[in-house]
Amino acid sequence: MSGQQGTGTRPRWSASEAARRCGVGRATIQRALSAGKFPNASKTDNGWTIPLEDLLAAGFRPDRPAPPDAPAREHDQEGTGQVPELTARLRALRAELDTERARTESERALRAAAEHLAAVQEQRANDLKAMLRALQAAPAAAAPEPAPGRSLLSRLLGR
Repeated sequence: MSGQQGTGTRPRWSASEAARRCGVGRATIQRALSAGKFPNASKTDNGWTIPLEDLLAAGFRPDRPAPPDAPAREHDQEGTGQVPELTARLRALRAELDTERARTESERALRAAAEHLAAVQEQRANDLKAMLRALQAAPAAAAPEPAPGRSLLSRLLGR
């Protein structure tokens, strides 16, 4: 059934025609009728007639062009062709990430070892300073005077 003209210039459609033109099921239009969403709809001997204004006010969009199907399919086909390439790229990026993580962990271990070595060397330096202070504070009389004419080796060996 094509649009029936009422007293106004806008068409009125049957529930079936309204459903077809709006791209919904007849039951959807029937539920909207039952819910009172079409206040200007009228019941005739042949069924309901629903004015276009009521359909628009209820949020239906009659004769709206459908979105083009061809570009969506082409996009899907392009995307499907890229899956192996993207999977390979993802694998490569994950391998690179694993390498960088290992490098970072290695650098952390080296830094920790260097910090430990620095702490040990600082402690040794402090120990040597303490020993030097102790040696400098020892009384000079405790050290025997070298005998004249003796060689350094004989003095060291105590002969």
